[in-house]
Amino acid sequence: STPVTYTVTATDNVGVVERGLRINGEEVAVDQETGKATYTYKTTGTYTITAWAKDAFGNEGVRTVTLTVAYKDDVAPTVELTRDGGEVIQVGDSIELTVKASDNIGIRSVTLRVNSGAYVALVDGKGSYKFTKPGTYEFVATVTDTSNNMSTASLTVVVPDEEDPVVTLTGYPSATSVLEGTSVQYTATFRDNVGVVKKGITVNGVEQAM
Repeated sequence: STPVTYTVTATDNVGVVERGLRINGEEVAVDQETGKATYTYKTTGTYTITAWAKDAFGNEGVRTVTLTVAYKDDVAPTVELTRDGGEVIQVGDSIELTVKASDNIGIRSVTLRVNSGAYVALVDGKGSYKFTKPGTYEFVATVTDTSNNMSTASLTVVVPDEEDPVVTLTGYPSATSVLEGTSVQYTATFRDNVGVVKKGITVNGVEQAM
């Protein structure tokens, strides 16, 4: 705990001869020259702080305030993210994800997102997700405690793409045989369930400009 320094100041028509400080009834030593006193709060809770001063005739002035000392929490929560299901996940499969979290003080929120986008609904730390297309899916669980300390855990699921691209090829003229020296214009279309990354046309193994 960090010590707190208080300064007791007082004025009087004939002069202050003594000043002091009480915290929860406990007298705290005050330097009579500077009015400063140091106190270390060792536990959390509400404290009554009373500053007092006396003059030469025994008259006493008192000022009282209250202070709440809270725990300084700089400990991040712990979080674990797991899933069920086998090693291989196919399109159309669903998995159940489980987020386990704990903290030394208390948990404020628990969230689960996929690919930094949609949130997966959680009930008692459990949620399900269905894979509608191939790809790489990163799930990230984020836990925040009541002091805004944060921790994350992640896991990755790869859904393989087992569907070949679809290619169509048409030529103009459309005849199956032409005379030597005849130019033929070919048109190709390409489509795929996750996207085409490379395409081309070859004639007798020779790549043609597109």
